[in-house]
Amino acid sequence: MWKLSISAFLLFAAVWASPVLNYSDIPEDPSAYAEWKAEYARSLRTDRVSMTTSPMEIRTNNGYVEAVVDNTTGEFDEGGDPTGSGSYVKLTYSYYTSFYSSGTEWVMYYVDGFTAKTASDLPAPDACYSSGDTIITIWNNWHGVYIRQEIRPVSLGSTPGASEQILFRAVMKSADGASHDCGCIVYYDTMLRDHDDARISTAFGYTGISQIFFATDSLGIPPIWHAYEISFPPSPGDLVATGILRGWEAEPPDVFWYGGWFSSVGNGWDDSDWIADAGGTFGDSATMVKWYPRTVTSASTDSVVFGTYYGIGVVEGDFVFDHTPPELVSTCTDVHPNPMPLTVQISNGLLETVDNVYAFLDLTGTDLTLVSGDNPVSFDSIAGFGGSQIVEWDVQVNSDAFGTTQCYTITVVSTEDSIYLADTFCIDIPELISISTSTWADSVVVSPGSEVQLHSSVDWTGGTDILTYSWEPAAGLSDPSSPNPIATVETTTTYILTVADTTDCVGIDSVTIHMQRLDSVWFSEETDCDGQNIVQICYILRGDPGEISVTASTDGGTSWDAPIVSLENTDGNLGEAISAGTHCFDWTISEDIPEYESDSAQVSIQLGGGDSLRLTTAADFSDGEFTHIDIISPDPDGEDDGALGIQAGSDTIMVLQVYPDGHCTDCVSDAIYTYMRDGDPPLNLKIYLIPISEFNTMAVSPASTLSVQYIDETGTMHSPEDIVFSDFDVIMFGVADSYGSNDLTPASADAVRTFCQLGKGLVLMHDTAGCSPGVCMPNFCSLTDISGISCITALSWTLFTNVYRV
Repeated sequence: MWKLSISAFLLFAAVWASPVLNYSDIPEDPSAYAEWKAEYARSLRTDRVSMTTSPMEIRTNNGYVEAVVDNTTGEFDEGGDPTGSGSYVKLTYSYYTSFYSSGTEWVMYYVDGFTAKTASDLPAPDACYSSGDTIITIWNNWHGVYIRQEIRPVSLGSTPGASEQILFRAVMKSADGASHDCGCIVYYDTMLRDHDDARISTAFGYTGISQIFFATDSLGIPPIWHAYEISFPPSPGDLVATGILRGWEAEPPDVFWYGGWFSSVGNGWDDSDWIADAGGTFGDSATMVKWYPRTVTSASTDSVVFGTYYGIGVVEGDFVFDHTPPELVSTCTDVHPNPMPLTVQISNGLLETVDNVYAFLDLTGTDLTLVSGDNPVSFDSIAGFGGSQIVEWDVQVNSDAFGTTQCYTITVVSTEDSIYLADTFCIDIPELISISTSTWADSVVVSPGSEVQLHSSVDWTGGTDILTYSWEPAAGLSDPSSPNPIATVETTTTYILTVADTTDCVGIDSVTIHMQRLDSVWFSEETDCDGQNIVQICYILRGDPGEISVTASTDGGTSWDAPIVSLENTDGNLGEAISAGTHCFDWTISEDIPEYESDSAQVSIQLGGGDSLRLTTAADFSDGEFTHIDIISPDPDGEDDGALGIQAGSDTIMVLQVYPDGHCTDCVSDAIYTYMRDGDPPLNLKIYLIPISEFNTMAVSPASTLSVQYIDETGTMHSPEDIVFSDFDVIMFGVADSYGSNDLTPASADAVRTFCQLGKGLVLMHDTAGCSPGVCMPNFCSLTDISGISCITALSWTLFTNVYRV
């Protein structure tokens, strides 16, 4: 238990009885006030008062600022040194350079109406450790929410010491598979060196009066606040601390307050507590940063993030602006972040206010586009002695900029005060990552139970050379994560390979192993004396439907070019898409080979290939992409440079229509079936239907099995059947105004993207890829790399900014 001396207890009792107490009540005895303050802070701790041993501290610093974290609570304090030598002094009351003291500042977390403070009623963290220069504190499951608190020193200025900060960052996400409302408060007990009554100002100026700001107010939240060691304005050599509420990794709060520590340290979540503490003078100072609850969904990838800064900012005695270009990383489809944020901090270190300040961004001659933020940005005034403002622009990096260096100019002027500042900044835009995957097999037509070696090759640019392989379906594969597994095939199977690097860029290809086998072949000669020599040829086909052809030899098998033209009963027995079973047809040898005895002939039944070619030139096809056909070169007739062969069983185009629930099911099919045979050659399409709600649930990859319904040319919908997504040739989405207010999910959008990367077709119909008043389709719009359409998702008619060939 805590052991207090009698004199300390009497002091505590005396000050506790005082109805109003702040620093000004005991100006001549700061040590007595400090002793009282420590005891008062302990009295506010609800579940760790009995702690008798000092907590273990974890420290992180960069020479200019240092944070120390209590690993038993997650509570943190800060120190700073403007010289960068590591001789830290206090930026918060409980910071010490040699040991950790009971904290007088705290973090409060909010989950679904429950609130708790560090070092008070928040449970001890499940983990607290250093990772690089970041101190991470974790609560695995507090009221169903995972909390990850990060404390890290960062340099935000272009020169060392200009702006050195401790970043507080909290990530909250569901730990129990349910949705939750999550919020946060960070409370700083400001103290600079030995001065616990640090003066506070904001970018809106200095008042000396405690104030509260709401994001919903006309002024909004100030972007920056300052704490001054002794007085405002500061004297030369005085320590100046800076808090940043907007820009960089700061998440703009909903409420910011500053005022007296004694009246506020025991406050809770309600705004009313803080409103009551605004409007009066104060001595011992503190600040509060609050984010209202945001909803985090049950998805494991969803989270809310809160962040703010507090550190040191040197008042340079001049009017300056500071900007550091962002760092970009490449992905397969874009650079990140894009749009990229350009943040500028304007600071007035002069002794007087600067009026009518304008900041301009010049992108002339670049492949960059301003997409949000006023240009120019104007401020009526920026207060002297360290008054600051934040300018934020979002700039789109266009595709022509990939792999180049882009330079832009920022200008800050005040005509009235004769200020003109300009600087040019250059940023290297990385190339995009490209991964190309090819797959093949030793055999593509095998008997049931056969083992087939699968192969793959990968070409990539950019990214990393750490690749992962994933084959689907995994059943029957020796190793689904191997580049070259062995497949034991029991039925016709399409194996889809996805190759990914550590940036989640992927290359996709597939190979299909067909299950077919000819069991036996025989023929017999008819015995009628009718002047004809007719032979009946029979065979048994097992497995999948296939293409059957026949050849004959009259020289004992040396050559197989005997004429075999006079055939009968060939329908369903010779040609494409012959079904499994026993088949027979007749050959009149006497018509093709007069006066030839059939007992000297040999007949061969061929599975696949054969003579089923439709001859034409390849000129119109050599540069394009195609399905359902094979190009054969040189042309077998020797007259052209190529031939087109229709693949066995591929004369029908399989179309999957994803329609909005509750809307018309035959509007699209009726039009397609009406006109599909009017062209030359005529088309043969077969349309299957699935509602968007079921597609979003079932489609996670091209290997997903979908429950679909065939709609025939009469408009009749047949019973549901299961078909693998990749078995379709085209997917189309439609049709309804605003697509019935339905969007893809991120998972189903990825499945569509992967489907198209297999060489399949995509049709986006009325009001899908874009926005209309009241509804947006961000996941449809995310398919830019497939559709060639780039759109801005605002709740109005969509503006298509780029349409290009993919």
